[in-house]
Order: sequence, then structure tokens, then C-alpha cells
Amino acid sequence: MKKFFPLKKIIFLLFFAVLLSTTVKVLPSKADYVGQINSFYLNADYDYYDRQEISAQTIFISDKLYIYADSNWWLSLNAKDKENLYNNLYNLVDKFEKKDYFLLTQTFGSEKNPGLDNDSHIVVLLHKMKNNTTGYTRLADSLPQNQVPLSNEREMIYLDSDVLISADSLSLAPYYLAHEFVHLISFNQKDYNKKGAENDIWLSEARAEYAATLLGYTNILEERKKQFSRNSGVSLTNWQENSNQYAGVNILAHYLVDQYGLRVLVDSLKSPLFGIDSLNDALRKNGYYETFIDVFKNFSLAALFNDCTVNDKYCFKNSQLSQFSIYPLNYYLPDSGLNNLSVSLILNPWAVNALKIVGGSDALKINFNYPADSEINLFYVIVDENNNKVVKFWDYRYGYSGNIYASNLNNGNSSLYLVPLYLPTKNYPPNSLFNLSISSISEEQKISLEKEEEAKMIGTLTNLIEQLKTQVALLTAKLNNLNFSSSKNLITYNVSCVAFQKDLYYGMKNNSEVECLQKMLKEKEPLLYPVGLITGNYLDLTKEAVQKYQQKYNLPQTGYFGPLTRKLANSQWFK
Repeated sequence: MKKFFPLKKIIFLLFFAVLLSTTVKVLPSKADYVGQINSFYLNADYDYYDRQEISAQTIFISDKLYIYADSNWWLSLNAKDKENLYNNLYNLVDKFEKKDYFLLTQTFGSEKNPGLDNDSHIVVLLHKMKNNTTGYTRLADSLPQNQVPLSNEREMIYLDSDVLISADSLSLAPYYLAHEFVHLISFNQKDYNKKGAENDIWLSEARAEYAATLLGYTNILEERKKQFSRNSGVSLTNWQENSNQYAGVNILAHYLVDQYGLRVLVDSLKSPLFGIDSLNDALRKNGYYETFIDVFKNFSLAALFNDCTVNDKYCFKNSQLSQFSIYPLNYYLPDSGLNNLSVSLILNPWAVNALKIVGGSDALKINFNYPADSEINLFYVIVDENNNKVVKFWDYRYGYSGNIYASNLNNGNSSLYLVPLYLPTKNYPPNSLFNLSISSISEEQKISLEKEEEAKMIGTLTNLIEQLKTQVALLTAKLNNLNFSSSKNLITYNVSCVAFQKDLYYGMKNNSEVECLQKMLKEKEPLLYPVGLITGNYLDLTKEAVQKYQQKYNLPQTGYFGPLTRKLANSQWFK
């Protein structure tokens, strides 16, 4: 028999006692006590019995947690089950309060503390859940009832009651609690009542998933690797709460931390923007030029090949992921005779799709096409018999159809991979069609057709360059007009500047310190900032001027007006 733990550590309800208390709808402002019975609202979609409201009583209290149990479930437990539950709760709380709480709050920030109930405790409510749900949080609980009538007006985490009594899930209980706690942090750190917050669900889950690795619960990653390797074609941004999506955002979060550091995940939470926009903001803030589109392209090749020898961005640095890779769709061509194969794929947005083609007795022509309104990016990778890889790329701006040619895959080249990625930006269809046809050709035909395709590509790129030149000319003309118009007013434009105290970065708008930066660049470094605009908006022209300033004085040319650049500018401009 396991021993009970001393009262000075945790107050718990002796399972032999019968404590009577009145059910309350309005929660007391004073501290809860063991045996207290309250009524709580639930998410009926997750409750095993589809309940929207239950009665629950306090069975456990610690420094940071009030643990309540569904009264009906609690009363159904026998004495032995309750004893085991207490011991399991002690172990859970011990890990959370001694390690997990502090590491998570130091990394991502604090939950709302105290909450609406003016109590620093977090309520953990145990009730039976369905559909393999292990836990959840409700944004509604962080809002007052005059805004959301079904709010419990407390910082709350809901856990499946089976988690703490089932031997299969008990070892994962600390992770389940930590995962949901990260969501409480997110509710406090980011305003999810704003327009566009729905685009952040997948990213919030990515941070909560990464918490397992951050806290040392490595068995979670092992399970997520298995799930994602078998089904990587699920959208990671259109959140539907299935296990493959959780696996995908978990692996993606590890890739982001591997390649760009934990600060990118943290700063995306601190950003006032949501989802992909917040990641782009965080990447810029940390001095990276890539956008999330670039990140996702590289992530997809890392998930498929995990090979740093091809490109440092095409692999994972975490030792647990050193052998990880997804399973592509395999297509085997006969070793004799002509080959004709047609494939149509439905691509989900922001999903990793991969096809592998092997076999055949001749050179291959692969024709592909997709709808003109689809922003599809296509990688094709030829792998030789020594596993050397040649990576090529087709951008949708080159056109919405094209051809790829490959030499005999049984003569020097072992396989051909295609990685079509549907990476839309705004107002996009829920999925896109990608059509593929493969046919056999002779090596002589391949050489001739490649020359024709090369000529077409040169023509396409030449047209693109001319279009860009035209756009640049138009923008230059507009800028000159704007500069002329602004210069007439600059005499009366008065900006009073003192030493820079804060970092300034791309995307800031209507900011007085950005105005000062532009004013000082115009006055002190006119050759670096010839346009001389003082708008308060930190956009392309200001970023380029800062990069030139950094280059002139041998600083990292990030375009980010951070500590090193601020220190130099303050010493030169505010003597």
C-alpha cells in the first residue's frame, strides 16, 4: 500500500469522510476548501455524457491548483481507487509545481494571475471525456459572465478523469496538464477576442505540443513521429483537431526551434498578429529574411529527406529527430515496355505531400498541371544510386503547367521525388487539384525536349524580369512624386528626438521612434537614405537604409534596429 502524504504538502479529502456542502452558482471570492461543491459549465462536445453543466467537488488542493472531480464520478469510486487517485494526483502536482509551471511561465509568460475570481489558483476539473480527448481549455472562462454567460470566470483546465486512473495514460498526465496550461498562458498573452484569432489555433497547439520536449517528456515526440510519418498530407493550418494535425504541428514546432530558435515561437505569441502573420513578424524581429512560406518549403524537404548534406535547412537538429522522415506515396513503373501513368491528387493547404517514382526502362517525361488560382510550389528531386540528391524547384509564377524530364531510373538514377505544396495566402479554396502524367521517352527525345523547355523557361523568366522592371519604374515614379510632395512640407515637419531606447523593426507603423530614426538617417546619413521620407512606418526603404548603415559600420546587415545598431547610432547621433 502506498503511503499518504503529509498535510503540509497537500490538503486532500479523506475518502472515508462524508462532507456536505451547498452547491453554489456564484463562486466565492475566498479560497476554496476541500469538499466544497460547485457547479461548472463544460464543453458538451467533449463530455462523455454531452453535459453542459455538472456538479463537482474539491478533492485536492495545492499551492497552485484546486482539483475538482465530477461528483457522480467521484462517488462511483471505491476506497482503493480513491487512494490510488490521491497518490497519482500528488505525483502530478509535484512535477507541475516544482518544475513545469516555472519553466513554462519563464519561457512563454504567465497565465492570468490572479484570474477573474481574484484567486491565484488554477482549477483543474476532472470529468469523463469522449473521442480520445484527454483535456481542453475554454477561452470563455477567462471572460466575465456579462460577456459570456457560460463562463466559469476562473482560470480552468479540464482533464479526462481516466487519465489519472488508467495505467496506459497515467505516465502522460504531466504532459496533458502542461499542454493545457500553455493554452492558459496563450489566453493571457494574446487577445484572442480580436478578428483573425481563429487563424492562430494551430500555432497555439504547436507551442503546447512543443512543451513536452521543453519539459523533457520525450515519449510524446516518439508517438507524434509515428503519426506524422504515416499521414503528412493533412492541413496544419485549417485546424480540425485530429491526431495527425497535432503530430504535424509538433514536428513543425521542433523544426522552427531547430532552425530559428525558441524565441521565434515565443515572439509569435507576443506578436499582436495571428498565425502565419505572427510567425513572419517573429522571424523579422529575430533578424531572419525568410517568410513562413520559405520555412514551410524547407520543412517539407526536411520531413522527406532529413539530409543536412544537401542543405542545412533540409534536416532536423534535434537528436530525437535525426532518423525521422515521412513516407511518400510510392509509384512503381514496369521495367519493360512503355509506361503511362496518370495521377490526380487533392492537396490540402499547408500540408506536406510527397511522391516517389521508381522503376521504368526508359527516360521519363512527367507532365503536371494545376488550377490557375492555386499557389502551388513544386519541388522535384532526382536521387542517384549513391543517394546524392539534386533539388529543383518550380514556382507557380512560372505557369500552371510544366514538364520534368528524368533519365532512366534504373541506370544511374534510383528515384524521382515530387513535392507539390499548396501554400495559399489570403481567401483561398479549401484544397487544390494537382494532376500528374508520366510517360516513357527515349534519351534522345529527353535531350531535345529539355532544350525546348529551357528556351521556354528563359522566355518566361525574361518576361517576368520585364514585368518587374515596369513595376519598379512605376513605383519609382510614384516615390519621386511622393518625395517631391513631402519635401515641400518637411520644413514644417517637426520631430523632436532623443536617444533610442527600444528596438525598431520591419512592420512597425505610425511610431514616433521610427520617425526619429528616419529623421536622423536623413540628416546624418543622407547617402544611405536619399528618399528622406519621415513617415513613422518601418517598411522597405527604412529597412534598406538601416542595412546600409550596418554595412557601413561593419555590423550584421539584418535591417533590424536592435541593441548593437542602437548603441552605435546613439553614440554617433546624440553626443
